Amino acid sequence: MSQPEPRRRAKHEQRQSTRRRIVAVERITAAFALLGPGRSERRPRIWVAAVLGGAVLTGLALLRLFVPSAVGMADAGDGFRLLCSAGLANERPFTADAAGAVFPIWSPADWTGAACPESPLWPFSPYHLLVALARLLGGGVLDVRLLGVLLAVVLGLLTVALIRYLPGAVPFRLVVAALFGIVLLDGVFADFLVSADLDGTVLLAVLAGVVALLILWGGWADRVTTLDVPPRGIAATVLGVLLGAAALATSPALLAFLPGFVAGLVLLPWMRDAEERRSRESGRALRGDRGRELARTLASRVPSLLAALALIAVAVAQAGTSLERVRADAVYATIFGTILPSSPDPAADVEWFGLPERAIEASGRWITDVQAGAVLADPAFAGIGVDDLIRFQATHPERMVAVADRGLAALSQPVQQRRGSTMLPVGDGEPVQDPRWTPVATSSPLLFAVPLIVPGLQFAGILVALSLAFTRQHSVRSRSLGFATVFAMLAGWIHFWAVALGDQRVLSEAMLPSTLLFWLGLPLLFACAAVRLAGPGEKSSIRAPEAKNAQIAAITRPAARPSP
Repeated sequence: MSQPEPRRRAKHEQRQSTRRRIVAVERITAAFALLGPGRSERRPRIWVAAVLGGAVLTGLALLRLFVPSAVGMADAGDGFRLLCSAGLANERPFTADAAGAVFPIWSPADWTGAACPESPLWPFSPYHLLVALARLLGGGVLDVRLLGVLLAVVLGLLTVALIRYLPGAVPFRLVVAALFGIVLLDGVFADFLVSADLDGTVLLAVLAGVVALLILWGGWADRVTTLDVPPRGIAATVLGVLLGAAALATSPALLAFLPGFVAGLVLLPWMRDAEERRSRESGRALRGDRGRELARTLASRVPSLLAALALIAVAVAQAGTSLERVRADAVYATIFGTILPSSPDPAADVEWFGLPERAIEASGRWITDVQAGAVLADPAFAGIGVDDLIRFQATHPERMVAVADRGLAALSQPVQQRRGSTMLPVGDGEPVQDPRWTPVATSSPLLFAVPLIVPGLQFAGILVALSLAFTRQHSVRSRSLGFATVFAMLAGWIHFWAVALGDQRVLSEAMLPSTLLFWLGLPLLFACAAVRLAGPGEKSSIRAPEAKNAQIAAITRPAARPSP
């Protein structure tokens, strides 16, 4: 008589356990649905979320940089080269090491003769605008802490645009933006915001390039679809072009974004026309229909082509000015800082470039050394151009493996150990890094410990992004995320090889844009995978407008046979 009672109790407990598991799964599913891509929402709610998200990230950046004390990145000479041409000098003790700590004040100074080298920046670089604004607010004196506040505000504005032009519901957009913030606030990147270096502006320009890719590819949803030009489409295109131009003008390193910008502007009208042709009923068009079709095509393609030409002009001006100013430095750094130090036969390499054998003495030497002066004065060196460097690398492919290995090592070790981030010297003036928020710095050494993990993640990300980009069932905004991710990763690899084949003595710092693009690629990969797995969501609603005589054409003319 006592056996049925335990059996009933066991069955009751089993049902309760099953019910608890079902409830747990339902809660997890609800949480995923809340944070998943979902459907796009009304623009007012998206704008409110974008503004709040940008304000929160700006506040977090200010806390990260200035609480409990200010941190930044010390000057290793780059700040001096940039600011002495603007008539500024760093206020610090005469015996202090500029790279040991951050000395924030740069006051007006009179430079004469060769004491101040020519600025390597393009005259229209956004860096000049930010420095001028910081000096205006500081009464003529540049305080890099004030410059850091301005860059934090720029970070917030870029976050607003990022949230606005991501696909999906508001919670999903905020999650992706938060992942971006986790990366950008790491000391590897954020410390450069409070510095005289160009790197802080370049890193934010990398973010601007990613946002510009989202806008220029996603502009298919907002751009011109009829002769009635929607103001929203014009605003999206103009914003994307301005962000793209700012990124290209910041540094020659960011010319790697140009293929993505131009492709977004040139290919999208063609893709939109293909979408319209698929959605249009087959039939023979009347003369009026063909005229309207031609007018609509011109109205949609001419603005995009003009915008693409404008970005190409900015890139050409940037590249031409930069190459003219730094050609000798770049050629010397590549030959004597990268090729010869790692060469198995330096004499043969020197002979290949047409230099005398004594030039080997400058191998591994800086351009300011005595041995370098003898090389620069040699007439044979003046005849070496960038095309010769490219031809040398192409004819020596066996060197590429070692170059790639050193570049990947630089990606895995991005912390600038030779430069301090504190505001006052510590101890004997040795550089000290302030470890406030270091997820990237902590995780980066693990990358090099796993063979081929970096290219593997990049390859997987490109495959997922391509599968999303070419899936017609998804919305235009979702597909634009796939295209933007592909071209962002492509820009990272273009920059990686351009830097890896150059001077490798400060490789980890030169690789910072590639490092940032790799880490930003992880949230982009997550976003692409989530959108791809979540289903099609909202499909594209772009259709060609019905012509006035379309019904007459359908009645008076038989429908054309579908093409095979």
